[in-house]
Formats: sequence, C-alpha cells, structure tokens
Amino acid sequence: MVIAGGERPPAIAEECNELISVEDLSAAVGTQVQTFEKLDAGDTSANLGAVLCGWSTSDDADSSDGGAVWVMPRAGMDVQEFTALGETSGYRCLYRECTALTAGVNLLVGATVPTTSDDEAANDVALATAARVGTAILEASGDNPGSWVRDRESWVDGVDCNGVGSALSDAIGRDVQAWSGLEFDPPRLWGTAADQASRLTSCEFEAMDDPGVTVIVETDAGMAWTVPRWVQSLGFSETEDDGMSDVASYTNGDHYYLLSDGTNRVRVYCFDRSGFDSEGQARARDTFPPVLMQETASRILAGEFSD
Repeated sequence: MVIAGGERPPAIAEECNELISVEDLSAAVGTQVQTFEKLDAGDTSANLGAVLCGWSTSDDADSSDGGAVWVMPRAGMDVQEFTALGETSGYRCLYRECTALTAGVNLLVGATVPTTSDDEAANDVALATAARVGTAILEASGDNPGSWVRDRESWVDGVDCNGVGSALSDAIGRDVQAWSGLEFDPPRLWGTAADQASRLTSCEFEAMDDPGVTVIVETDAGMAWTVPRWVQSLGFSETEDDGMSDVASYTNGDHYYLLSDGTNRVRVYCFDRSGFDSEGQARARDTFPPVLMQETASRILAGEFSD
C-alpha cells in the first residue's frame, strides 16, 4: 500500500497490548506492570506511523512514570535515517531517565526507563532494562510493521535558515539575525528522531534594531494531513507560473499563519521573546507582515531555500 506524501500513515498499533502483553512487558521490566496505554507522541511521530506507549507500576502510578516505548516502522523513515538510529547503542541518559534503542529489520524500538540517581551504575541498570524491553517488543510483535510505503517524492527538504534570513532582510530593509530553534537540550528520543525523519526545520528571525521581536518559521514534510479541514475548505490559491506549488493558507490576523501545498506545511509565529507580550506580537507582525511571511512560506514550499 502506497501512502501519499501528505496523508497520515497507519499507526503501527491501535492498542499497546498489540505490541506486547502486559505479562511479557512485566517480565522485561522486572516488576509487575499495572497499566500499559498509548500516550500522545505528537504529530511528527504519527506522521511516521509510530506509536508511543507508557506503563505504570506499583511504585510509579502514572502512565509513563514506570517507563515508555516508542515503536517506529522502517517504512516511516528514509533508509539512511533508520539505519543510523538502529546502529546507535545505549542512546543516552538525561534528566534521570535512560533510553536504549533496539532495531529489527522492520521496526525500531526506543525504550525509556527512569533511574533513581545520576551515577554510572544506576544508568547502566536502567539502560539494560530498556534494552530488554526493546528486545521483548521486537520478539512479541514479530518485527512486523504492516505492509505500506510512503511516497516522499514531493517532500520538502530541510530549510537553510540563513538563506531565509537574508531574503527577509532584503525585503524589509533591516538587518535580520537568523538561527536554528532546534539547537537546545533534546527531548526524549522519539521527539528528536521523529522531528528529523519528518524533516522539521525551525528557524527564528529577529530584527537587530528591535531585540526580542521575533518570528519563527517551522517547516515539516508530509504533514498536510494535520491541516484542519476548515482551512482546506478555503481552497488552494493560484500562484504565478514560476514553479511554486499551489498553497492553501490560513492566518488568524494576529500572530500565526499556516500554509500547506497539500503535502508539506509551514507554520509562522510572531512573538515578543521578552514575554509573549501582545504589543510585542503586534510589533513583530509589523516588522514581518503577513503578506511577506506567506510569500516566504510559498518560496520555502517551492524548495527555494533547501538546505
């Protein structure tokens, strides 16, 4: 089954016990699991057919406090991305939880378990438990992702933030600083891996003569399925015959814009870095007006600023 570039693929499982039974999970964890249920992994994970499940124990009563697993089908990633992640061992311990990666032929499992301290011995125990969970899920699921492939032919590439910044600077006649908004301490594995696989690029732009007044442009591939139907009902706007894709767009007239070419999406946010002040948002909107930002988003979707 071929999934169109902008459509949502099927989830690897509708219920977590389709991946592994509570009994087998308990054996891998080393203590009795109380609940095992799906968690919200975000749009980028769903964009790849992945699911996130969390479990609780008698010591950790809330779902995911006992641990969590992110299961990713190979079909949801480029082959290179899947292979690179699959070759990563003992991924990391951060904020007193440790994640291990276990790769099969068709599935990749990231299992995260908490640790009671930050010392190396405790981390080793947590990573070993996470690795057992990943292996158990691969065995229980039969390493079977279902039969589908994703058409990525029209997926937008990553975006060159500096290139967009230069274009904005030329358009408004002011110096604009550009940087990537993704360069911070990573969230759990499934956040960074799914973002990378969906080619998420987050660029921030700030007028140098008005510090704090910022616009963020986020681009991701294959995410058109997230565009609300009431936005789609606005239809597709015709563009000039210069190779740009037709774009469905929405602006709430305030500080947020959404554009999609039917496969990819671009989101634009204006805000005041000093505290999300409404007056700062208005200044950001004046500095980076909606028409300019929608034109910029159209150019991004057309691949003009590919990294």
